[in-house]
Amino acid sequence: MVSQSPSDELIWQNILTESFLKEILYVKLKRSKVRGIDRLNIDQFFNQSNQHITNIQSKCLQGKYRFSPYLENLQSKGKGKNPRVISIPTVRDRIVLLALKELLFEIFPESIPKKLSNTYIHEIKNLIPNLELDSTNILRTDIKNFYPSIIREILFQKISKRITSEKIINLLKRAIENPTVPKNYRKKDKQNYYETKGIPQGISISNILASIYINDIDKKFMNIANINYFRYVDDILMIHPQIESEKYNNLLKQEFLNIELEFHSQEPFHKKNFQGKATDTFDYLGYCFNLPNITIKQSSIDRFIDSIASKFSHYQHSKQKLLKKHKYLTNDKIKEIFIFELNQTITGAISQNKRYGWVLYYNAVNDISIFYKLDKIIESFFNRLEDFNGKAPHNLKKLSKAYHEGKYNLHGGYIHDYYKYKTTEEKMNFLSNIGKIDPNRGYSEEEINEMYEYYKNINLAKLEKDDANIY
Repeated sequence: MVSQSPSDELIWQNILTESFLKEILYVKLKRSKVRGIDRLNIDQFFNQSNQHITNIQSKCLQGKYRFSPYLENLQSKGKGKNPRVISIPTVRDRIVLLALKELLFEIFPESIPKKLSNTYIHEIKNLIPNLELDSTNILRTDIKNFYPSIIREILFQKISKRITSEKIINLLKRAIENPTVPKNYRKKDKQNYYETKGIPQGISISNILASIYINDIDKKFMNIANINYFRYVDDILMIHPQIESEKYNNLLKQEFLNIELEFHSQEPFHKKNFQGKATDTFDYLGYCFNLPNITIKQSSIDRFIDSIASKFSHYQHSKQKLLKKHKYLTNDKIKEIFIFELNQTITGAISQNKRYGWVLYYNAVNDISIFYKLDKIIESFFNRLEDFNGKAPHNLKKLSKAYHEGKYNLHGGYIHDYYKYKTTEEKMNFLSNIGKIDPNRGYSEEEINEMYEYYKNINLAKLEKDDANIY
């Protein structure tokens, strides 16, 4: 007897249990500081969480759930570019979207984005020794305006092959078609913010939906014997024999045109476009390939130097404010905190075996001279700091050593490990050392744990943002 997979309705019912929805709220959203259009924060939501969960269950199962408009958050993409529009749901809607994400993960497991960006770099690095570079070609491009260009009708044709429940399909459609509005929009103008295509960026189902949209193409090119195909979100790299270069490049372009997506490769001089020999220099995901050398893209180096410089500037301009605001801080303590936070930017950090930060992202480079050069630049920033007598302190950490420790001795102590603080006392001592708590005040165990988690998450998010902005 052939066993049948559970129906989409049954999977959805199992997800919409009170215990699972509360797990989403109390585990995944507990420390979220983001507010949606209703301006309700997570603590306010907690006060009425039982009623909210009951309403979510009832309305989702009946197919009557409606989303509040997403709140618009504009993120700069750099000079001369239109900002990226990020959609921020309310807490209530985030619970429903995370439940839908679990449903999609269950039904479309092959479309779950499983790899980190530098995992692809390691795969390419391992591939290089097997290539005949002189007879190999590279196509490096990206999908133009990816998320906003997705055709909703095509997406739902793909989704409907596995999800047959009208209630679930309609809920997914409402999540995608829901408008994203500015903070002070007028409700009577809501109709002006509806889009006819694309999926909102920033909501938890966006990545899996985009992956479902492209999965058939990914599968096709990954199964062509003499092609090495890599896609990370909208960035594509294809390595193939030079003799068949034009054939495969045209085939890829046509496959994407079939789902109404275009490449920047159709703009010959676009900075994200490269077509040429493997012996030429090309970029991918923040790395620069001048095979067999693998190093760091210059713009990523420049951004990292800028981020270091901004820390020195912030130290000089905020020191007096900190002394005035926190009477328990001293000049020496502020210097100590500055070095700790600077060191963390240099080395990155780890938490539960996950790596965060710039040098840990670039652990696939095979030309490490750049780290020694950057160490000298960072040391030179101390030349104008009177507080440090114009020279780098002995406890300043180095990128060159962090690179080595990240590869061969991750838990050796050189790279800050947030997971090592287990007890409340350890967390309290840590917070005291970095000046985040007043030694003259008493704190409850709950307060210490909350402050520690908040500080840890804020800092890891900053380091993770460094990774996200690399390319």
